Amino acid sequence: ASTFCPARASEHREAMRSTDRIGAGPYARLAETPRRKAGALSYANTKNLPEAEIHRRAAQLIQDRFVHADAVMRCFGPAILCRSGGDPSDFGDVNFPELNTQSKFLVLADTSTPQQVSRFVEKFWGLEKPEIIISVTGSALDFELHPILQRAFDKGLTAAASAANAWVITGGTDTGVMKLVASSLSSSGVSMPILGFSPFGAINEREKLERVYGGASTMVSTKATKDGAPLNAHHTHFLLVDSGKHGVKAWGTEINLRVAFESFYLERKSVPMVLLVVQGGPGTLATVLETAKKGSPIVVVADSGGAATAIKQYIEGHGEGSLSNWTSPHGKVEDLAVKFGTEKPLGQLREIRKCNEESGGKLITLFQVNNDGVLEATEDMSNVLLQAIVRLWVAGGGDSAGRITPPDRPGTPSSLAQPALALRESNASLSSQSMASPESSALGTAADPLQHAQRRRRMRAIQLAVKWNRPLVVEAIFKEQHNPKGEFTKSHQLALQYALELRRYDVIRLLMGYQGFSLQFVNLCKLYLVPNDGFLDSDEKLQRELLTNQGRIRDTTSPRRSYECFQDVIGIWLKNIDKAEGRPGVLSLSAFAETAPHFAHLFTWSVFLGEYSIADLFWRECDDPARVALLGSHQCMLIGNKMVTSKSRLEEQAERYEQVAVDVINAADSQTDAFAVLEHKEGRFSLLDLALQLEMKRFLAHRHCQALLDRMWNGRHAGSSVELPENISMTALLWRATMPLTNPHYTAKARSLYQKKTQDEASKKARAGLKVERMLAIAKDAMRAARVEATNAMAAEPADLNESSVVRRKRFTDYAEKQRNHFTKFKARARGGVGAKLAQAADSAKKGFYQAPPVVLALSC
Repeated sequence: ASTFCPARASEHREAMRSTDRIGAGPYARLAETPRRKAGALSYANTKNLPEAEIHRRAAQLIQDRFVHADAVMRCFGPAILCRSGGDPSDFGDVNFPELNTQSKFLVLADTSTPQQVSRFVEKFWGLEKPEIIISVTGSALDFELHPILQRAFDKGLTAAASAANAWVITGGTDTGVMKLVASSLSSSGVSMPILGFSPFGAINEREKLERVYGGASTMVSTKATKDGAPLNAHHTHFLLVDSGKHGVKAWGTEINLRVAFESFYLERKSVPMVLLVVQGGPGTLATVLETAKKGSPIVVVADSGGAATAIKQYIEGHGEGSLSNWTSPHGKVEDLAVKFGTEKPLGQLREIRKCNEESGGKLITLFQVNNDGVLEATEDMSNVLLQAIVRLWVAGGGDSAGRITPPDRPGTPSSLAQPALALRESNASLSSQSMASPESSALGTAADPLQHAQRRRRMRAIQLAVKWNRPLVVEAIFKEQHNPKGEFTKSHQLALQYALELRRYDVIRLLMGYQGFSLQFVNLCKLYLVPNDGFLDSDEKLQRELLTNQGRIRDTTSPRRSYECFQDVIGIWLKNIDKAEGRPGVLSLSAFAETAPHFAHLFTWSVFLGEYSIADLFWRECDDPARVALLGSHQCMLIGNKMVTSKSRLEEQAERYEQVAVDVINAADSQTDAFAVLEHKEGRFSLLDLALQLEMKRFLAHRHCQALLDRMWNGRHAGSSVELPENISMTALLWRATMPLTNPHYTAKARSLYQKKTQDEASKKARAGLKVERMLAIAKDAMRAARVEATNAMAAEPADLNESSVVRRKRFTDYAEKQRNHFTKFKARARGGVGAKLAQAADSAKKGFYQAPPVVLALSC
């Protein structure tokens, strides 16, 4: 930098010594990282490493180089670029005191690469990558539009640019269509990048912008001539292309870099671009033709005159003789045949029409006014711009950026090469989209790469239509989709998730009307990640939990996992809010009562965000609307206690939701139906219990609530054991409460309790007696069996004459001991089974059980 700029060499040297710049401190280590690791992938260092480690080191090296280049561009962006003569690029701010505005500018050579310019714009100027580029071309001379067309142009262009993160690119000068577009966008008050590509040699007072080097310069409005024009004060950024030419020779020297810059975003970054043609001369046809060859959509303001009207007449007239005189709304007659009837303009018009016919008429969209002064097709130009892009994306044969590439066109692949090209583009689109959006996995992988690429384009078209909040365009895209059964497909589900995240009321209402509408695949936690600058962002605990569980939240492989994550993160957070409020199980009840996303969950989320119109959509679909309305009222009061600035508005909303719950009860056909609603329990609380917990006084004052409370007081409800008489006085009630013995209900209750206790004891004794009798019968049977067995044994055994009486006595004694042991085991079992009574009964039975054999022995002796 000091070499390029001797005048500021001391400042650059000081910057290099600073710890905030590359050369010292952390940035110095960052600058050395790529050089230090450059040899990490040499053959000597990697020949013995596994392939996975080599890939890891390669990825690390690429990331280090990218971070290094990013840091260099962020700190020394202008020093990397230069002017046509090799001098350092001039950059800084330009002030316009007449309008009190300030813009940034950069003077760069016409040989600069679009990649360098793109990185400078995004890194040094800090512009976010656009979602769409609106490139405006047309007349450099001042002109006027039809008043109706002017209003539609202003409103539509502003809506289109502000609905998405759009960049508007013009010629940058304070003349013609550049002035018209910049003034329209600035008058709307919408802040958006308006980039001006202008030839530096054709800018008035350009010497004020030289050798600024980060400073500021002031420019005043001057008159435009053929040798130069002033810069428009409504542009936010100027890219002034220096070709070394000055005056009239400099006009048009910026076109190549501008076209390359737009093509870089279109082809390398897959940012859709639409060309807006307003008026213009023969030079405008060249820009339109180049855009048509690239396959980008073109919107022609047909009633603006010049080249725009010539394109309209030539396309609709189908021939050279179609160019005729055109009368502007202000009465000025323009002979288009003379202006565009020469060989070169006619050849350009012929090529433009051919490109449009190859696309099936989808390349060029006309925006015009009827003879009656009524806008044709639509009153919103933003719809025309959006439809111009969507028509190409939904149509077949395009690439990942939405460009149409028909076969047999010069400079485009042949029809035989289309499948391979689509495969490469679909793979590149798949990898980029999968890194950018976790929902890409839900699209699946098509067997045919062309079909897969087409589904990709359709999803991008749906996302853009949802972003712009154009439900009619979304509906038209779904009609083009092959879905004969009209089912709620994955495309619908992703569109619903995107619409919820962007809070697009009209699109949500449209999707809810489709057959088979389902919330099964809605990622509830992801909705809480969307910035809202309100209650959710101010809750530190919630944000900490969301940050900790980001990996789980973005996992969309299974709806069940997504809902479990919702219960673990949002459900616990709601439970903590209930505990802090002293009302456990109120807000968190629905999170754990259901097993899948429900309308009540979306209602709670909408109320937290303050999106009450969307909340009303979900409330109408809830199974228990009165309960949900009471919870919504409680939510508003809870938020109002913490958000002091909007407390009054939240209190009004809380009253509205409470009144909605009252209206639900009023809609009951009879008091019986109202009681059924009030007594219906969900979890721990009925609706009446919930109103008591939340102290909803207006709701509790309703006649049906009061009648139900009276019935509960008198005991005339399900589950009541005591019912008070109809006309009992408070004196009698107080006397019975203080003197229970005089209370007939109490004495009757006590008598019934005593009778029940007596019956229980009697039945218990009866059951014990039956057990004793059963065990005694078993004992008698055992004794009888033992006697029979002993008698049979004695009778069957032959008499041994030589057996002595002592031996015989011993044999019978052993047998009696065996029987005694057997009965002892039975006795122990009896004691464990029925207690002491059975044991006593067993003792009384044992005499005849195991004493029988000794009696027989005595008789035999």
